[in-house]
Amino acid sequence: MSHDSPVSEDVVERSALLRLLGEAECRCDDGTVTRITDARVATLLAMVALEGGMPRTRAADLFWPQSGSNARTNLRVLLHRTQKTFDLKLFTSGDVIELAPHIRVDVQAPDHALVMNCLTAGAAGLRLLSSLELPEGLTEAAQWLATARGQMEQRLTRSLIAWFERAGEAVDLSQSMALAETLISLNPLSEVGYQELMKALVAKGDRSAALAVFERCRKELQEQLGTHPSRTTVELHRQILRSRAEGQQLAQTGRLIQRETEIEQITQAISRRRVVIVEGPSGMGKSALLRHVAQERGDLYWRITEQDSSRPFASLHRITLHLMERLRSQPDHLPESLAKAERFLERLDPAHHGELASPASTRSLLESAIHIIELSRPERSTAILVDDLHLCDDESLDVLSVLITESAALMPWCDFVLAYRPMRARRRLRALCEKLAASGRLKLVQPAALTNASVQRMLNEDGSVLPQPLVEEAIRLSGGTPAILMGLLQACQDQGSLVGVPTPAMRSLLLQRLGSCSSTAEGVARLASVAGESFSVRMASDITGLSSWRVAEKWNELLLAGVFDAKGFAFPLLETVVYESVPETVRQFMHGEVAAVLERHGATPVELAHHWRMAADMARAADYERRIATGG
Repeated sequence: MSHDSPVSEDVVERSALLRLLGEAECRCDDGTVTRITDARVATLLAMVALEGGMPRTRAADLFWPQSGSNARTNLRVLLHRTQKTFDLKLFTSGDVIELAPHIRVDVQAPDHALVMNCLTAGAAGLRLLSSLELPEGLTEAAQWLATARGQMEQRLTRSLIAWFERAGEAVDLSQSMALAETLISLNPLSEVGYQELMKALVAKGDRSAALAVFERCRKELQEQLGTHPSRTTVELHRQILRSRAEGQQLAQTGRLIQRETEIEQITQAISRRRVVIVEGPSGMGKSALLRHVAQERGDLYWRITEQDSSRPFASLHRITLHLMERLRSQPDHLPESLAKAERFLERLDPAHHGELASPASTRSLLESAIHIIELSRPERSTAILVDDLHLCDDESLDVLSVLITESAALMPWCDFVLAYRPMRARRRLRALCEKLAASGRLKLVQPAALTNASVQRMLNEDGSVLPQPLVEEAIRLSGGTPAILMGLLQACQDQGSLVGVPTPAMRSLLLQRLGSCSSTAEGVARLASVAGESFSVRMASDITGLSSWRVAEKWNELLLAGVFDAKGFAFPLLETVVYESVPETVRQFMHGEVAAVLERHGATPVELAHHWRMAADMARAADYERRIATGG
């Protein structure tokens, strides 16, 4: 019997690790790393690693099904060339292809090791041969690869779920959040990942982000399966809502930095009987500002939540419940006044929504709302501060709009301060703002980014000693966005560096800005993150097929959402998060599109070499690198 040995005498027996999850590569123990770019080789390695030895005749038929007697020769040449490229003995000799004993493979690692790899690689980095696809015509091999990828995802999903079951309460929250996000990416229809991410966010004190995760879960299940979250997930959501409501009523206002100007603007506007709109993207500190003003003045503060937009009059119903609790806590309230408020609450029940559609009903609701507000207010003029108004359901907003625009006549003792995110404002809310602006009653307040001087003053007051360059870098990366900057400074204090940022919580907060935009605007932002400094309106127009004015329109949309400023991304960390949100295979393709456009427009060799290399077109990248070296 003859043996086709692919091993030549000059191939070395060295220990090495084959990485088949994510970007396929061979890592020798001496530090040499070689990418595996041939899809046939990578798939064959995966087959042998996952299923054991494979007869050569079987491998030849799989990868050269139309080559007949030449298939075996093609296989022998391919394996020989692969081992020469790696300068490494990968396979044993004989009629069965097996990996050499000194070759380790990541897919053969135990489950707990795969879970730990999730912390550095994420879900995309754990997809079997993530960026490789077999040539057309290799139907059976392609089917095997698709099945193997699905099985690997199932194994990772099971491993992650088991990890959460074992970990219990004694778990690092950052690890838990990262692994939960990985689990959601692997299986968006499994609720365990959403549940664990919600728990971790609550443990970190971010109930708003936890509620947003529930909304992600609800929408995914509704869109993909037409179903609702399970009883376990819904109960967890209710627990968070209850704890958040308690926190809103009892929590003290968090510390404010550099908000003296905004507080003065709000205070003066209230004294002049103007309606205040506090506007800005996520993370700018709108909620902290409103809570501070409400506490200092003794006014009424209420924050609308995601579930309030799910049904008619939900926002008005919950606000009324909140005011009723205040009424019941007052020892001198009149029973008849409380009874009237109870009747109003009954009218907001879903069973009566059909009766509330007429203008007369709106006016009646308005009168009842004024009655309850007046009963709840202190013994003086007051202000109502409504946070996250963009989440308000349309029916409740109709009532609130009349209440706000006619407040001078209906409630001369009451003023309003409203906060919302511009890009999430629906038509009714925009109409309200336009009406207030036209009447001259609107005062717009936009919380400013934190400056170096303000941050240094805060650190000095706290007695914190951080290197000035590190503080400046944190401000630069975050653009002075309070929620992000505080997280960066905390990382500096904990570990003395900015290694490990952005954290999953930062990513979630920043991607909320992008998520408020249209899908076309999201595409423009992702293209800009790939193109980097080479990005321009002309490039976006060439690649997307949009006209220049349409690209400019989407740029303005991203600007309003706080993703872009006049020159590009609002701040570096946001650009990083958007870039990392693009799947690796898509990102590689986009780099190629960018490089092709840059070639037509006569870009520099440095730009072209970078983008062709990121597109995995090494030949073109090498050509431009030679030009750079020769000054051509």
